[in-house]
Amino acid sequence: MQIPQGLNALLAAHVEALLLTLLIVSAFLALACVALTLRVGRLTRLYSRLTRGTSGGNLEEILLGYMAAVGDAARRVEALERQTADLVATQRRCVQKVAVVRFDAFDDVGGKQSFALALLDGSGTGITLSSVFSRTDVRVYAKGIDGGVAQIPLSDEERRAVAVASER
Repeated sequence: MQIPQGLNALLAAHVEALLLTLLIVSAFLALACVALTLRVGRLTRLYSRLTRGTSGGNLEEILLGYMAAVGDAARRVEALERQTADLVATQRRCVQKVAVVRFDAFDDVGGKQSFALALLDGSGTGITLSSVFSRTDVRVYAKGIDGGVAQIPLSDEERRAVAVASER
């Protein structure tokens, strides 16, 4: 195939400009290739970090596996939060505050053999147990406490045991 005469003359007249243009375009393309090579290298490193510890399957499978693991972890955290809430509610109703006050109920008996025991939960509800010791017998009394208020009048020792227990 032969180049037409007019085009041949045009190319001959502007050969330097064409070479300069081709050189600039080639330099631009070379820079673009370098930039793309660097970017591909960076993406390859990121992909390697993302797929570390896996069989190297495709990214979609890996992400689906991660999402399943995250969903499982979220379900486990929710279950643990429910269990924790149940434990906190149960713990409020457990005996938490305990105090014992020992005393001599009678002048002729020493050694502080009598006592008042307060057993209260987190809201101050519970019981007092009192044991009054004498030379001939022992008597035991139980009185209910609801929110820190006795259902039956308390002795001084029982009130002191409830006060000490409530402070704890």
